[in-house]
Amino acid sequence: MKHFLATRFNLTVPDWKTSKSGKLVLTDDWLENRFYLFENYCLPSVKNQTNQNFIWCVFFDTNTSDFYKNKIKIIEENYSNFKPLFIEGIGSLHNSFKDFIVNNLRDDEYIITTRLDNDDLIHKDFIKTIQSLYQPIDKTVIDLRKGYSITLKKKHSEIRVYVGRFNPFISLVEEAKKIETVFAKMHLDWADSKNIIIEDNLKLWVELVHDENKLNHTKYNLKRALIFNNADFGLFYDFKLKDPFDKVISANVKLEASSLKQALKYKFKKIFFYG
Repeated sequence: MKHFLATRFNLTVPDWKTSKSGKLVLTDDWLENRFYLFENYCLPSVKNQTNQNFIWCVFFDTNTSDFYKNKIKIIEENYSNFKPLFIEGIGSLHNSFKDFIVNNLRDDEYIITTRLDNDDLIHKDFIKTIQSLYQPIDKTVIDLRKGYSITLKKKHSEIRVYVGRFNPFISLVEEAKKIETVFAKMHLDWADSKNIIIEDNLKLWVELVHDENKLNHTKYNLKRALIFNNADFGLFYDFKLKDPFDKVISANVKLEASSLKQALKYKFKKIFFYG
């Protein structure tokens, strides 16, 4: 079995022009900020893996400037798992990934492909856990459902516990002769798979929320984390909890009460108005 971690970086996408803050994407400013997030959060978390038995394919656009190509080369020279692939936009992603995999297989009967966004983080046992759950069954989905959602702020970080089904950290097991890769579908679309392995006890990833995300936002309906171990994610810059322990507990109790109130309100309305 061979394991491939896959990350898209600055690939051109026809309908993606601006970030959620309204700023143009794929500009020099955008790329500078994205490399900052990648080098300070995503990259350290991957290098921190307790199991290094994987290949990390990171897809860059062929139009990437020489300045950033030099930065990419330095990363490659210092971390052998890191394999930069320069391709012609998002339309080339799927076939380029499959071609790379085929060219790097020997006698492997099965492969695992795993998604990772370039601004997110993974726990030190992320790869280890996926491989421990691996079963040699074609088109098996491995869904690590629990992690954190962290909103970057100047003085502190909003750290919340997040449970997400078929999230952007999903993995796919396949026969080496029938490769589609995890990019064959949007991550949510793997929900209709016949074979699904679920791990929902360990918090194994971080969805990072910042101004330049396309879709992610602070999820105020999630409970705040009581503790967060930065070392588990190989961080250079620590995420600091906003409030002391007692205030976090108080906030979570209020959130739980509000959720219960809404649930009872909905149930009451359903019984008396809809039968």
